Amino acid sequence: MEIEYKWGFVDKNGKMVVAPRYERVQDFHEGLAEVQKEGKCGFIDKTGKTVVALKYDETMLFREGFAGVQQDGKWGFVDKTGKVVVTPQYDEVGFFHEGMASVAIKDNDVRLYGFIDKDGKIACKPQFTFADDFSEGMAVVGKGEKRGYVNKKGEVVIKLQFEEAESFSEGMASVILDGRSVIIGKTGKTVLEPRGFYASSFHEGYAVVYSNGNKTYKEINDELDQHGNDPKYKEEFKDKLKISIIDRQGKVVYEMPKKMLKMIFELDQN
Repeated sequence: MEIEYKWGFVDKNGKMVVAPRYERVQDFHEGLAEVQKEGKCGFIDKTGKTVVALKYDETMLFREGFAGVQQDGKWGFVDKTGKVVVTPQYDEVGFFHEGMASVAIKDNDVRLYGFIDKDGKIACKPQFTFADDFSEGMAVVGKGEKRGYVNKKGEVVIKLQFEEAESFSEGMASVILDGRSVIIGKTGKTVLEPRGFYASSFHEGYAVVYSNGNKTYKEINDELDQHGNDPKYKEEFKDKLKISIIDRQGKVVYEMPKKMLKMIFELDQN
């Protein structure tokens, strides 16, 4: 026997504000919540009023006033009044960040990514096999195994040369170049070479660095591919692993004690 549940919303005092009548609901985001009824999705406000009609096959959360919606297998965008601002025409869409959203079309079974602005105008034609969100005016894009950065005009401003690349934060970004983890500035030049196999991007002036002896990112990846399931290798890896925090000059300001690392591994296993 299958039990059918219905979902609604209560306020922080436990008072019912939206009666349970939906098959599925999501949390409120930017004042609206995604709901589903009879297999179709839309959005309601905090009074329970439907503001985006329940007529879509799938929906995404609102970001910067717009939400991705899918109809007949294609994706577009609606605003908070339910108005269609970008007609469903893409095979995939991302969230809006800094006024831009990634979109993808299929070309011979390969998804090619580009970007549109909030008017639905194509700012960067779909041509990449990978695209991330915009951050500080630039977005990571890729073709094949290489990553680089484009600006909001769709121009490649840092050439596709990295094996991995993260979004810019505080004027810098973490990338993997020739198998090594480095930090670059907005010109694409290396500004820091942390002593570790991986360094995160900077947040509030600090970055996290992971090291295992003098091994590089490529060396660690190759070892994991070969010995990742070997219990002996796993123990050796844990033994040599160090996690530290560096400042913007690359100086180590904190190193995680071995006892704390051990506790983290034990919690992860449980």
